[in-house]
Amino acid sequence: MDVTIRTAIVASLGLACGVDTAEVETSARALGGTPAFRNLSTVFGWPDADPASTFARRCPSGGNRIPSGASQVQTCGLANPRGCLRRVTVDTTEFPEAVCGDGSPAVFYVRRGRTNPATGVAEHNRWMFHVQGGGRCDNYEDCRDRWCGDQGAIYSANKMSTDWTGDGVLDVPELGSVAGIHSPGSNNPFASWTHVFFYYCSSDSWMGRGDASYGGLLAPGPRFSVEHRGHQIMEAVRTMLKKDSADPAWVPDYDESHGASQGALIPDLDHAEEVWFTGTSAGAKGAIMNADWFLSAVPSTIPKRVVLDANLRPSETQLAAEDIQVDLGCDGNSDLPFWNYQLSQEAQSWGGGWYDDVDAFVDESCRAHLEPLGRIGECSLMPSLLSDGERVPVNPPPAVSFTPFLSHPVFLRLDLQDPLVGRVFLEPLDNGACLRKGPGLLPPRTDEGDFVRIMRATLEELSGSVLSRVTGVFGPRCGRHVGLENGPAYLQHRTPDTVGAAAVGPDASLAESLEAWRTAAMPLNPLNFALYRRLDTDVLNPKYSTCP
Repeated sequence: MDVTIRTAIVASLGLACGVDTAEVETSARALGGTPAFRNLSTVFGWPDADPASTFARRCPSGGNRIPSGASQVQTCGLANPRGCLRRVTVDTTEFPEAVCGDGSPAVFYVRRGRTNPATGVAEHNRWMFHVQGGGRCDNYEDCRDRWCGDQGAIYSANKMSTDWTGDGVLDVPELGSVAGIHSPGSNNPFASWTHVFFYYCSSDSWMGRGDASYGGLLAPGPRFSVEHRGHQIMEAVRTMLKKDSADPAWVPDYDESHGASQGALIPDLDHAEEVWFTGTSAGAKGAIMNADWFLSAVPSTIPKRVVLDANLRPSETQLAAEDIQVDLGCDGNSDLPFWNYQLSQEAQSWGGGWYDDVDAFVDESCRAHLEPLGRIGECSLMPSLLSDGERVPVNPPPAVSFTPFLSHPVFLRLDLQDPLVGRVFLEPLDNGACLRKGPGLLPPRTDEGDFVRIMRATLEELSGSVLSRVTGVFGPRCGRHVGLENGPAYLQHRTPDTVGAAAVGPDASLAESLEAWRTAAMPLNPLNFALYRRLDTDVLNPKYSTCP
């Protein structure tokens, strides 16, 4: 790919960090044809470059180099590479829009399934997809600071690029290892399945279908652009895996001369026997927005399920029951209900805001039903999407038929003491607002107990409603954000179900819970109560979770 395309964001960020505008030209970009700043890599430099480079001089804090392994895909050290995830680089000649934030090529990881050694059943046509998270950037400061490494190792240029050294060689490993649900170990009930890991480099919650420009008169620097094309990366991966209807010639990047030639070829998604579509944190939002679309391309007769981890907001019902309000100035005065505030924020993002800028993809049935009503903001709020659907009047009035927006069973995992999701209850919001319990002047601020109670009630509500596709929930209290990509949180954190302050039944891990949910008999009515539930108590003491 032309280096000027790959590095469009870098040149622009170089300007934002102090590069003389005379050193940068404008040109028509290959992606989208919109005028943007052309990169001159010798002027700006790259993360992970020498500390004395232009990158170090021009980022606001002096630039932070990306630590080794910060891509969150560790180099696989297994003696037998068959247990490793193999990197696949998306061909940008065939899929020109499947690129990272800086224009570098997207990648994904695959591992061919095998015969389950415990059961003797061949499982290579059972597919486990996982959508990686990592927050998002949707404004000038966040995108600049992410590229410059000023948001820490997790939220840095590795979430905007696969080649953050700028040398034309990908900086993510050919053979990768991801803990948790991708583990090849015998204690993972899905280890023998075919695994696909979507590497996150678009910083858009996997919703974007375009680029966005940041900066201008009110920003602390000139304009730059970022490619937010998470949905288009998914489109490319799905097309590549459906070999009956696509070019089947691609192979993983791993050089088979390294050994272990067997198992390199990936099965055909067109012949799948079961498919799970999962995501963590920002990847969970990407998973729910893309799930029905992605799964529509596989056989309709096979089991298909969705697992969402570490990303859920409180439901409208629970926020209203507790009268959670937003204090816009955090000055002691409650101004409006928190749910209404969230709806207004989403509506602004759609009404000429960031979602419109990147042509964001959301669940298609929700958009078709709610956009004509001026309510598309509800489609990007996860509780609404999980519990709402299309209502069609039937005779006799006022009866209606109800079809959920989501078409597949959903399992939710949320740590009831999640330090990131729960932060909104404990700290001021990004705009300085804060949450309070009740209307009027000087109601108390929300606290951790409120978060635990409201989120447990939200999980209970979603899994206990005949209007929801949620049929499984897992809510420990271990204070860990990520579950599906974390070994201890996936295999070792355990909780029983509870009623009030009492434990009910045996405890279980997340891995055990997912397998139990999978094997539970589906009800005749797909809109039914939870098939599986493990929720720790909302009583602060005692709690029942064990958290090695």
